[in-house]
Amino acid sequence: MKTLLLFITFFITIPNTTFLVKRGLFGKQETIKKIQDVYLKGSKGEDLYLAYKTSALFLFFGVYFKDDGYVLGIKKGYGSYYPLDEKQIKEFQEQGHLPNPLPKYSISFFDYLMGYSLWIVLPFIIGFQILKHRYKKQAKASQKPI
Repeated sequence: MKTLLLFITFFITIPNTTFLVKRGLFGKQETIKKIQDVYLKGSKGEDLYLAYKTSALFLFFGVYFKDDGYVLGIKKGYGSYYPLDEKQIKEFQEQGHLPNPLPKYSISFFDYLMGYSLWIVLPFIIGFQILKHRYKKQAKASQKPI
């Protein structure tokens, strides 16, 4: 149990990933990262920008992390976006509203690391518990009178 608390404390105090500081440690989390401005308006006349979206699931540690691809982020609408599919992308490119080809983006190693952190930490916790159990068992066996 002490080991689990140590790992939790460690990951809470790590400087910002886009997940832990902004959203907490539980539930599904979506992150929108701006790539560039575009000359498009949303359905309510709002200004948009080209972005990419990632999503993750956290239960103290990251269970999964997913690259959801390109979206149109809404300026002044934190975390709000319009999804983009291939058909829409091609239409907007033909109309000159989106660049062709779309700019590349990359997701940081740290985002992936935090997104899958449960699967990195879990073997260490299990291994520690097994070693601890064996140590206690050996200690008890060595204390028995002959």
